[in-house]
Amino acid sequence: MDSSTTVNIKGIKFQSYKVIRSLVKRCVIDEESSVYYAIERFDDDSIIDFDNDTNYTGQAKYYTSDFSINSDEVKKAIRHFFNQYLRFIDDKTAFFEFYTCASFKNENKSDIITKEEAKSIRDNKTCFLEILSNKNFQDYKDIILKVIGRIIDPKNPDKNEKYIINFLERIDWNFGVSSLDRIEQDTIALMKELSCYNCEFSGKEKFIFDYLVQKIEMKALGKNSLKNYIDYRDLKYAFRDLKENNYKVFDDASAEFSNLEKINSKNLESKILNVCNIDDKRYFNILKRNITRAKSDHSRVIPKRSSTFLYRIFEICDEVMYELDANEIEYSREKINEVINLLYEKSKIYINDRKQDFSYSFDSDDVIKNSILLLFNECYLDFV
Repeated sequence: MDSSTTVNIKGIKFQSYKVIRSLVKRCVIDEESSVYYAIERFDDDSIIDFDNDTNYTGQAKYYTSDFSINSDEVKKAIRHFFNQYLRFIDDKTAFFEFYTCASFKNENKSDIITKEEAKSIRDNKTCFLEILSNKNFQDYKDIILKVIGRIIDPKNPDKNEKYIINFLERIDWNFGVSSLDRIEQDTIALMKELSCYNCEFSGKEKFIFDYLVQKIEMKALGKNSLKNYIDYRDLKYAFRDLKENNYKVFDDASAEFSNLEKINSKNLESKILNVCNIDDKRYFNILKRNITRAKSDHSRVIPKRSSTFLYRIFEICDEVMYELDANEIEYSREKINEVINLLYEKSKIYINDRKQDFSYSFDSDDVIKNSILLLFNECYLDFV
């Protein structure tokens, strides 16, 4: 797994944790509130609040380096929020949020802020993002209009001047928020304030937290509708299922998968041709189609669920292949098919056995078989 995938996994986790804390915090105030929460809908996270007739869309950024107004992620967020703002310009219910564990820093001269503007802000011992976060617009109105105008429309920075202050009033900027572990701890502490909480759940709060994480991440895969949001009912179901022992946690071996080393750079076709001579393009085309299906199936789930599933299949296949290598098999087309079928049968038994205690994102036998081909193709398995 490359670094970008690892960052993506942490980013999804950050979104999920943030939204779950918001849900539990709201339920402490009103356990049957008409507020719905989702990730990866219209933005990183979405909140529809029917009680207060408001809609929040937000961007949650899991970054370790600090942001300035010159940061690409900040400029992209402002442009993205402004495009949505224009759609709801007469609608006072739309609000936005930029949420990150990183902090803010001073800005230098760039294509959006002049040296004099940056110095003027710095001389007052503040920075542009701190001004936005504190909504201190009047003291720096001229600079704000110019800088935000350049971000929104570099070719015509004065075009949207009349909208900018009202637009910025609708954005909440949250910098230097808690780490993932701290968000989890805070959420568990909040759970203990719920009326449905009692001593029988003591020490088991993490199961409820994980239940909500897997629920919101699985719902992120569906189509845009309220069915793909979570609300207070999901929180109640989590307590109910834990009480009735109906709850299974999602298995998580994503870290183990990320630490796997690829054994070579050959694809599946090259690996097969390395051990036997098969002159049949159609045979290899069928294998390629099944690998493509596997990639498509895995792209539809949260990355850590995909990597966990692949790792569990790798575990059993690696053991089986080790035993086969010891027997010095003489490969043929029939033997290749036999080995793949053996790996499939062993993997199916292994996954079904683990399903007694854990939950997985896939139930289809085809996904198991095609995932084995994918592991060969992506250089985690070989026939020799």
